[in-house]
Amino acid sequence: PRWPWIVEGVRASLSNDEGCASAVLAPLALDASTIDQLWRQSGGSCDARVEVAALEEAILASVEVVGKLLAPSLATVAGARPPARAPTALQRALFSAPVGGRFTPVASLASFTAYKFGPRIHCAAIKTLALLCSSAASLLPRPLPITTCLPNLTHSLPTVRSSMAQGPSEEPASDAAARAALVDLLAPGRARSQPREFCAVAELLLTAVRCQPDLAELLFFNSEDA
Repeated sequence: PRWPWIVEGVRASLSNDEGCASAVLAPLALDASTIDQLWRQSGGSCDARVEVAALEEAILASVEVVGKLLAPSLATVAGARPPARAPTALQRALFSAPVGGRFTPVASLASFTAYKFGPRIHCAAIKTLALLCSSAASLLPRPLPITTCLPNLTHSLPTVRSSMAQGPSEEPASDAAARAALVDLLAPGRARSQPREFCAVAELLLTAVRCQPDLAELLFFNSEDA
């Protein structure tokens, strides 16, 4: 950038100021299950659908900003774990449930990794979750297992449906269906037809195996066969 010190100043404020961090994460008070429900309730109402689409855009912006704030601090030699450091205000907020909240922001973000009704959110969430794997593994005084911040897989990825291509369904996903939504993106056919998603999921799998093995098992493997 032309004015790197300005960029770094903005990044530092958003990462280290509690008020700024809360503002960045505010859209993640809604998880994928809530947005899915709002789409179903909107019916044929044009106004309602516009409002839900606006919520999706806000969530997408939040997920992308989190990724941009985490990426520079995790820059390191390829394949190496980033150096340990004290958590920023943003990291503390990501892994902590808000007062009166139902879930942590990272759990909300994880729910969008299988959200096929908003492809841009879906891909951005996968990329940012991979960054969060490294981020949580580098925290002081000890690494944080992301799985402790997530509900069970069915609740964490509530929008995965057996009829995903046909639109939202009233039936909740099973753990197997939720897991399959990510694993399916690693198929050779997906690599050709959806290269961005394929690369994002591959990076998530590799990072999770290296930094968050419990999360890798949760998202990609059948625990009965592990």
